[in-house]
Amino acid sequence: MNISSATSVGSSTATHASSGTSPWQQMKQSLSQLREALSSGNLDSAKQAFSTLSANAPKGISSDPDSALSKIGKALQSGDVQAAQAALSTMQAGNADARAKQAPKEVTPPTPSANMGTMINTMA
Repeated sequence: MNISSATSVGSSTATHASSGTSPWQQMKQSLSQLREALSSGNLDSAKQAFSTLSANAPKGISSDPDSALSKIGKALQSGDVQAAQAALSTMQAGNADARAKQAPKEVTPPTPSANMGTMINTMA
């Protein structure tokens, strides 16, 4: 990361910290901005959104060279919007798969048996 990138990341993070948005909200907003910039082919806006997104990403994700986030960054550095779009699609598909695996499974109630709920009065 060069000095100008570090400066823009720092000022962007400081701006959002003072506005009261959480890192999660900022990541979500940056991801949306990245998606829009890539779909319109705007490389400069995509780089700016990526910079903010990666600054707010959890350390394990942002430091993994094989992660989709790293692949997006490499594609943007080389000016390859199509590769960045493909990496973003892969990342979003992976997130959808993870959410599906974490979704609570529907629980079916037990089937009542013939003896269930029968009371015998032994006091009579």
